[in-house]
Amino acid sequence: AVDRWQPSAGDVMLLERVFEMEPLPCRATREQLATHFSITSRQVQVWFQNKRQRVRVRAARDGLLPPPGQPLEKRPAEPSDAVGGGGGGSGGGGEAARGSGGGEAKGQGLAASAGGGARSGGATGRPTREESASESA
Repeated sequence: AVDRWQPSAGDVMLLERVFEMEPLPCRATREQLATHFSITSRQVQVWFQNKRQRVRVRAARDGLLPPPGQPLEKRPAEPSDAVGGGGGGSGGGGEAARGSGGGEAKGQGLAASAGGGARSGGATGRPTREESASESA
């Protein structure tokens, strides 16, 4: 049995920064974080799962999401969507560019490896429905 890990305030800050850039980190990022914190990659994975759930619950509580079972309404296209093509998912490239500006040795490599640049497919790396439809047309 693995001991319960309680992240320090600094650990949480780093995890939050990575989450802003990549809410669903790849295995390599999880393993890098696990090595950094001296925990298992599964513990990192569970932290991200719990964080995504906290975000969903908070959004639902604040009325930002429809009740369960109701479809999400399509939001109007933003100007950047029309110009640039397949933009990034949550936060896109802007967050990654500003991510670890100062000389923070502890989290610098982790934040940079979190990616978040402009790519299609958002956080999962898979094409969205719209991208799949346009490719097959």
